[in-house]
Amino acid sequence: MCVVSMINDYGRREFWPRPGDPWHDPFDIDPFKPGLPGSPLDPYRKIPGDKLPPIDPAVDLERLREFQKLIEAAKQYDKKTKQPHCEDPEKAKVMEAVDARVKELEAELGAARDEAKTELDLMRERKDGAYLERNQCVSLIARMALKLGYDVKVCRTAIEGWSEDWHGCVYITLPTGQVSWHFHDSQAYLFDRLPKGEAVWDGHDTPTKYERVMTAFADQLEDEHLFGSSNLPSHIGIGGEQVQLGTVVARAFKDSGLTTNAWNDLPERTREHRLVDAIADMRAEAEAADLERRGS
Repeated sequence: MCVVSMINDYGRREFWPRPGDPWHDPFDIDPFKPGLPGSPLDPYRKIPGDKLPPIDPAVDLERLREFQKLIEAAKQYDKKTKQPHCEDPEKAKVMEAVDARVKELEAELGAARDEAKTELDLMRERKDGAYLERNQCVSLIARMALKLGYDVKVCRTAIEGWSEDWHGCVYITLPTGQVSWHFHDSQAYLFDRLPKGEAVWDGHDTPTKYERVMTAFADQLEDEHLFGSSNLPSHIGIGGEQVQLGTVVARAFKDSGLTTNAWNDLPERTREHRLVDAIADMRAEAEAADLERRGS
């Protein structure tokens, strides 16, 4: 008997088992078991013209694929050894049933994969949307920090295990310390207008970062904020250094002798004049201090 026929015999006994009889032939057209007169009809017996019974649902796709490989290998062996074409047409239907079941299971698997891919795509969309919202808020924090005179730098910082398109990072120095956020290159446009330059990470971790965020400007809830200027830059050159605008505002307020409310009630133009005067005084003091150092 050719090898293909033998393997088909194996397959029909493996994929159409009868409980308690592993050697049962599901395609036996004899209604009674040979040698057992009076035995009940075989529920899996072959009735001419009918389709084969369904393959046992417990037989998985991997097992059926392996059987297909066996059949292909057997065909090659029979061909090389010049075996006669002895395959029973009824046995050939085993492969038809196996092939049909493989296609059915592959279709189910493909549908499951498509469903999982759709869900994964939705998760990615939600994640990307969350990052976009977060980075829009980070961009706002950075611009507000600049306006208040705090240091902001955008640069690239590599992290081991992270892809290069996540190396973009914005550093903000709040009154409570440095905070930073990495962003994807696709959202770098949110930080295009912020100052570029080198920044050194101070070692803060995520809990520390958000502790600094939550405690920054906490005193402003109790003390009124001093208004500055919407026209002056966030940093002013004084004595060869870049002094934050907030420092200038504090100096001008101190020199004014006004209360916080009175200072904030000043017309913006008047307040800016006082700030310009404070800048001039601070530059003069810095120059005098420099001359004194040189004289000594």
